[in-house]
Amino acid sequence: MVMTVKQKILNSLTWFLAELRKIFVNTNNVVNNCASTSTTYPLAAAQGKVLQDQVNELNTKNTVPISKNSYINGEVTCDIRNNTAYINGRLNFTGTYGDGWKTMASGFPKTGTVYIPCQYGPMQITPEGTLQFYPATSGKEIFYINCSYCL
Repeated sequence: MVMTVKQKILNSLTWFLAELRKIFVNTNNVVNNCASTSTTYPLAAAQGKVLQDQVNELNTKNTVPISKNSYINGEVTCDIRNNTAYINGRLNFTGTYGDGWKTMASGFPKTGTVYIPCQYGPMQITPEGTLQFYPATSGKEIFYINCSYCL
């Protein structure tokens, strides 16, 4: 059977329209929520803003309440952003204390032991979330803390 020019053009046009339909979206199938599990329907552009707002909320600074022990003066803060704890503060003991781990504050996000550089000796955040200092102290030292650790 020999195809006429008209049939060839119709076949080509039919094929072209079928391919064109694959490119364009049927607006009746656009999903305008973030709960769909469809793998074939497209997500509405408006949901991009919803998702970005949720990401921004997760990335904003979340301040963790920190409790100082009664023998500690000063302030310390812990902010969490992007799965990282940022600790800043200025602390000092109210009296003289001997060697041994002394808890300065608690409430830090729990992770493995985190060692913190300190000009007066070893300092750490324990897996339980407490900030500790080891060497003896006269109470005159001021501890400036500025560090971060991954959660």
